[in-house]
Amino acid sequence: MKLRTGKFLHRSVFAIAAVTVCPLLSAEQARAQRWEVQPELKVGGEYDDNARLSEEPENVQEVEGILISGALDVGYTTERTTFTMRPRVISRNYDEDPDVDSDDYFLVFDWGHRIVNGRFGVRGEFAQESVRTAEREDPILDQDDPDAIPDDDTSIVFTRDDRDRLRLAPQFAYDFSERTRFELRGEYLDVSYGEQLANLLVDFSDVRVETGLMRRLTERTSGFFGIRARHYDNESSDQDYDGIGAAVGLQTLLSETTRLAGEIGYEEAELTSTGES
Repeated sequence: MKLRTGKFLHRSVFAIAAVTVCPLLSAEQARAQRWEVQPELKVGGEYDDNARLSEEPENVQEVEGILISGALDVGYTTERTTFTMRPRVISRNYDEDPDVDSDDYFLVFDWGHRIVNGRFGVRGEFAQESVRTAEREDPILDQDDPDAIPDDDTSIVFTRDDRDRLRLAPQFAYDFSERTRFELRGEYLDVSYGEQLANLLVDFSDVRVETGLMRRLTERTSGFFGIRARHYDNESSDQDYDGIGAAVGLQTLLSETTRLAGEIGYEEAELTSTGES
């Protein structure tokens, strides 16, 4: 299943976040509900001596402009629940070339809740960024004369469009005893590109699930065994695949500030179009 939303909805995420936060600015209510709100505003300058990565001196484009970054850190804590959220906007404006201007939007949140002998939560990230893409020249490597290889256009930035990236990571843990813990984690990643990049880059989604047991072997050492499954899906159907695997791990506390951990695993992936492993 793919999640595709328009720019209007993405911008609405920040509008909704702002509206939600506004009532929290009351000092009395914030103390009662254990809310913490911290705004952040940064203004700076930015200079790029070759904004389009041209190798030809006559086409080198220098730009300079203003960078504005605004963010809002919101946090909530109770005896069992914690919640943090950070919406952020970064705006770059260049007088010389508005084609490389950009407005980027970000949202990060983390919610967790403790229950008897366990805890569960979800982390999420959303980003809508303006992407400048470099041209990928196909060099003729079997050319007899190396100077004749057509590499003059390699790396020239020739288009810009938006990339939307959404990541959700739920997790659950339950302690069967003081030494044994059950863990279940998932991750959903969805990336989509604007119309100008549609013929160059491929939209995709990636779903992963992992479950396992962690066992404390000594006071300082713990072992882990897990099973993993994955489904990768993109607009090019011949590249979809499913994977399954297992992993074992070991970690030990060397001191109060240092931990040593290692993991080894095996995963087998199969292309859904051909069944090739």
